[in-house]
Amino acid sequence: MNLVKNAVEALAPGGGRIAIVNRGQVHRERKLYVELAVTDTGPGLPPEVMAKLFSAVQSTKEGAHRGRGLAIVHGLVTKLNGHIACRSGRNGTAFDILLPAPSGASGAPALSTRALGSV
Repeated sequence: MNLVKNAVEALAPGGGRIAIVNRGQVHRERKLYVELAVTDTGPGLPPEVMAKLFSAVQSTKEGAHRGRGLAIVHGLVTKLNGHIACRSGRNGTAFDILLPAPSGASGAPALSTRALGSV
């Protein structure tokens, strides 16, 4: 939810698109993972944010736990023995997440891509 919340905030007030996609199963380092992606068409992240992306940092946002969302996401993915990466540029930001596939997972194709409507 933290990734989606950040994507919504990145699009406001001009709007744009957010997609949450199951890209199916992938092999990496001799292990089977399920690949998920959360992408937006926002303005992208500045270099200074990318440099400390998964660190708990002081944020200009109001409310409790501000500036900790991506650190929490990173911690959860790591705790599940997964991987998370971010790509960002002028045309948006994408978080790619690999989570270990359950034991006995078949080589079933990815679920159909489902993009959320415009925000």
